[in-house]
This record gives sequence, C-alpha cells and structure tokens, in this order.
Amino acid sequence: MKVAIVGATGETGASIVNGLLNSTEPRYEITVLIRQSSLKKPEVLALQEKGIKIVPADLSAPEDELARLLLGIDTVISAISAADISAQIPLANAAKVAGSRG
Repeated sequence: MKVAIVGATGETGASIVNGLLNSTEPRYEITVLIRQSSLKKPEVLALQEKGIKIVPADLSAPEDELARLLLGIDTVISAISAADISAQIPLANAAKVAGSRG
C-alpha cells in the first residue's frame, strides 16, 4: 500500500512513520510531502536514509498541482498542526481528485 504523509517530521507524524515502518503486514511504501525549505533538515535526511521517498510540496499550491503529487497514492495522512488546518482542505480535495483515501 502506498501512503503519503504530510507533517512527518513533527512528533505525531514521526510516530505514524515509525508505526508504518514497524508494521509487519502489509508493507507500506511511504512518501513524505515536505516543504522545499525543509529538504536539507536532519529529520528529513533521516527519513530518506530509512528508504522513505521525499517529495517537495507546497500545500498552498493549486489543488491540481497537489493532486499530481498524490497520483498513485492509496492513502493520504495529514499530521500537520491545527494551526495549519486551512491547508488540509486543499490537500483533502487533491487527494480525492487523485483517487486517494484521506
């Protein structure tokens, strides 16, 4: 199953990533959507070392652009903070357009 996670470097997101990585069945193919400005952060590099696909993403981008990033993803998980709640609506819409479950 292909899973995309937003907010994977935060406390909640890291717990979700670790849970998926430690799952015995099914195996998950994890993609993490990361802000361009965060790509070189140690937390992001550590995710890459674990075999997680890192995709630069701007949650304020048009929904069709976000949908292209989510094509082929089965499930989208958002672990972004409540302060960024407004960014989750376009993300949910993009997931729907891409055929993902959110």
